[in-house]
Amino acid sequence: DLGGYQLAGLLPAIVGGLLADHLCPSRSLASTRRRIALAATLGLLLLVPLYGVLRMQPEGSGPAGPNVLLVQTNLPASNKTSWTPEEQVRDARAFALLTLEGQQAARADGIEPDIAVWPETMLPGPGLEPESIEVFLNGNWFPGERFRALVKDLRSEAGIPLLLGSTSFEGLQPNAEGDRLDWTAHYNSVYLVDRELPDARYDKIVLTPFGETMPLISRWPWLEEQLLAFGAAGMAFNLDAGNRFVRFPVAYPGGEVEIATPICFEDTVPSTCRSLIWQDGEKVADLMVNTSNDGWFGRSDSTRRIHLEVARFRAIENRVPLLRAANTGLSALVDSSGRLVARTDPRVATTLLVTPHLDDRWTLFAAIGQLPVIMLSILALLGLIATIQRTMPAEPGEPE
Repeated sequence: DLGGYQLAGLLPAIVGGLLADHLCPSRSLASTRRRIALAATLGLLLLVPLYGVLRMQPEGSGPAGPNVLLVQTNLPASNKTSWTPEEQVRDARAFALLTLEGQQAARADGIEPDIAVWPETMLPGPGLEPESIEVFLNGNWFPGERFRALVKDLRSEAGIPLLLGSTSFEGLQPNAEGDRLDWTAHYNSVYLVDRELPDARYDKIVLTPFGETMPLISRWPWLEEQLLAFGAAGMAFNLDAGNRFVRFPVAYPGGEVEIATPICFEDTVPSTCRSLIWQDGEKVADLMVNTSNDGWFGRSDSTRRIHLEVARFRAIENRVPLLRAANTGLSALVDSSGRLVARTDPRVATTLLVTPHLDDRWTLFAAIGQLPVIMLSILALLGLIATIQRTMPAEPGEPE
């Protein structure tokens, strides 16, 4: 929470540099400087864990937030490329029933969920925008308003707000021939459904490289099309990046919380999560809820664990609880000290009820972000250039 995970990652680099200096001493590093470097490194290695211990809050401290029902679906990655209409109807209905079953199980344990969360893109169809639904109705095209009606019924039956992963469109309309649809923007989104349908929407800002966009290559449509035909037939990198940070206000018996919803691999991007949580030095989000589709990992559960482990750093950097609702898992709760409080098993359809504890602490990372790493990287580069210049052999006739 000082300068991000990359600053902590410099510790092994510092130790490696110290070992290199002592195992391969050079004439350019005097013994006095070497002793100073040794003392500074040992001091850091003592101070860092001491700081961590002082910042570690007892488990369960802080006011209790809302009871969140995380819905974990178990669809293969093929739902991105070949999700048939029949499968969409069957799966969306199964997700709704799974949500209600999870709510009933929680009530049997004496706990009332305050909000339910679906993973990324698990709501089929064009999203919940009335304009998009109207286009499908006017054209008599599937799915019409089928999934909007399902969401409305689920919200009515469950009686709690819903956070739903879905695609969304702006400017959706049939082309001149009326045989296909055009749009001005297409997003990977999270909807809040509470009093309205929908109340608000967040559009993914950082698209996943090689999953939703091809870095640089996507600037040349012809080249992207050829590469997709060669190695990823059926996929279409046609998503647009969102352009604003959105938080969702959700009321519960203990008050109201603001929820930030990084989508998929956005929970691995420190700058994006920092902008979602903080604004002008003020903490404007109390919870970070990541909706993800980790079905792309197939049977590789170790990769799912890596995704969760990387995401845990965001909780520490910003001192907010992190909740994950992931297709195929791992859905989890991580507290603001980075502890893994609860998680699901992978590749099963299930629900997980969690109660995060809120944390109002400020962090230096909120103010300066990854600035220390950037500055140290520049200094390291300048030092490398200087070292190369010093060690280059002299030209003939020049003094050594």
